[in-house]
Amino acid sequence: FAKNTILKNDLKKQDLIPHQKMHKIIIFGSFGYGDWIFMARFFNRLKNYTQHLTLICPAPMMPLLEKHPAVDEILDIDTASPPLHDKSIHMLQILSLFQVNYYNMPEIYPHLSPIFRHDIDRENMEKFKQKMAEYAKGYKLKVGLVWAVSVDRNADQARNYPAILLHKFKGAPKDIHFFSLQVDGGDKVVEELKKDGFENITNIAAEMDNFLTSAYIVQNLDLIITIDTATAHLGAALGVPTWVIAAYSQPWYWQGGNVTSPWYLTSRLFRRRIDRDWDEVIDRVINRLAIRPLEPLRVDMRAACPFLLPPSE
Repeated sequence: FAKNTILKNDLKKQDLIPHQKMHKIIIFGSFGYGDWIFMARFFNRLKNYTQHLTLICPAPMMPLLEKHPAVDEILDIDTASPPLHDKSIHMLQILSLFQVNYYNMPEIYPHLSPIFRHDIDRENMEKFKQKMAEYAKGYKLKVGLVWAVSVDRNADQARNYPAILLHKFKGAPKDIHFFSLQVDGGDKVVEELKKDGFENITNIAAEMDNFLTSAYIVQNLDLIITIDTATAHLGAALGVPTWVIAAYSQPWYWQGGNVTSPWYLTSRLFRRRIDRDWDEVIDRVINRLAIRPLEPLRVDMRAACPFLLPPSE
């Protein structure tokens, strides 16, 4: 029976015994929203070894991750006391626990496809679909933009490209309506862009109060163009085409090919070249927007995991 009340990060490979489930396993971690989204692909695998799977995570992640069918309980890492449990593991240690490589990656993709299982989720997605369609009336494609990490992520500021370069997107094909998904300071930037004649852009970030509402919005986009942020993970984990503008030095999960990542099948990488500035990579992105159909193509959640989604009304 569960016995620990301290998070010891003590779950080891030898503890995972087939057909002999523990009472409760806890996954915990206090930072890295994108890391949580990435690691959600392993929740089903961990659930095979426990009767009860608990997450202790940052509050903004809770509304999204609590909808995962493998999750039985979710707690705020800033306020909760760990409940009684058998074993715990820091979410960044899951890869090493399962000794994951290219050949034994989780089968389900997009791996967040199971979360939209209830009527309320379909209703909320429909609400944003209608709202965003009204903003983008007369345009063919809806494209989200993120250009900076959160202001509190000082160590990651090198991932940002200057907001002044957003003016270049005025030269994109005229059938595109852009949506700013930039939470920190995006409203002011969009105001300035509109004053400068960039009319086909809407700031919708004010509606993104947690990652579940962000998922509703992202699911209604045709494409996301983002730097390496949690939004990149969210879009790709939902099967939405996601173009990642990456610095020449980027985290390991975007590795695996020149323009692709084996972890996210609907992602395409536009890497900043070591001897070039951000202008050059933004120009490449804009030129690519003129080629249709946009690639990679969306992975439809219902087609990918029909058994996890209820039938449409």
